[in-house]
Amino acid sequence: MQNALITDGVWRADGDGGTFTFIPVGGSETDALTLDWADLVARAHPDDRAGLASLPRALLPGHPVSVEFRLAGETEGAWRWLRMTGAASGGTGATGVGGIIGDITAMRERETRAREAATRVNQFASTVAHDLQAPLRHIAIYIDMLRTELKEQIPQPQLAMLQIVEDKARGLQSYVKTVMGLARESHVPDIGPVDVDAALRRAHVGLWEEAEDCGADISLPPPSHAHVLADGATLSTAIAAVLSNTLHHRHGGAAKVLVSISRSGGRVQLFIADDGPGIPKEISSRIFDPFWSNPVGGNPRRPGMGLALAKAILLPLNGDIRLHASGADGSTFVLDLPAASASGDESPGS
Repeated sequence: MQNALITDGVWRADGDGGTFTFIPVGGSETDALTLDWADLVARAHPDDRAGLASLPRALLPGHPVSVEFRLAGETEGAWRWLRMTGAASGGTGATGVGGIIGDITAMRERETRAREAATRVNQFASTVAHDLQAPLRHIAIYIDMLRTELKEQIPQPQLAMLQIVEDKARGLQSYVKTVMGLARESHVPDIGPVDVDAALRRAHVGLWEEAEDCGADISLPPPSHAHVLADGATLSTAIAAVLSNTLHHRHGGAAKVLVSISRSGGRVQLFIADDGPGIPKEISSRIFDPFWSNPVGGNPRRPGMGLALAKAILLPLNGDIRLHASGADGSTFVLDLPAASASGDESPGS
């Protein structure tokens, strides 16, 4: 029997795993191929033999079991992936087992290519982020020196501008550190009580130029006095990433963004609602994928890291971000975080 003949179809075997019978899709008993189960196991990849050998005895009535394994291909050194799913037939004491079998080689190859591509992207992101660290650190240091040493000589409006530049540089430093941590899967957040109102203000100030350029109206809520357990250096980055994404995916005119805060059950929720075109249902499952972006309204495609970065920042904090609602009148995202104290059980703020 040639291994290539075992592709998609159904299989059966006796309960002791003595024989294996395969019938291809569209075939009948006259097309059945039978061999000893031990022979099937011997043709499998050495790393997969133990699981395949124990499959017949592991099957119980009403409890399907699935196993993926490799069989030697038609050419030397080539392996084909198969997925075999089955259950014992009949009731207690049944001796027959069987199920379906399918060739998943193409799927496995796609997964391998995707992992390799993700590795290359992570290596690239880590390298770029590393190379940005020193320049950003120097910018922040020199701006601080200018503000300190020339404080009496620089008019107040220009001092305020320097403060914004320094804040942006330090925000980028946090962003870069987070990207490096994500690329290396080693980002360790510095968790402590964080003032949500202050984090929101920092994110808003950091986006003033982008908001001004597109004529956006970002409406902030009144002080909520809510505190969350978070990483203060990156929470503002997560909020800014969501706000920036909202501004980018506007209808083409001036965006209107409404931010609100609520507290319940020991959690704090930050709602960010826009009047954009909404998010089609067919792509809603992809919006948090790294490096995936959906061009809307003629706006250029961006790197697609905003929402993915926000989610990656929040998850280690026992938080999350999700699409709360979306339609023709806009979308609403909610950032959910643990409250820093019992104040998280107070009535909602808006």
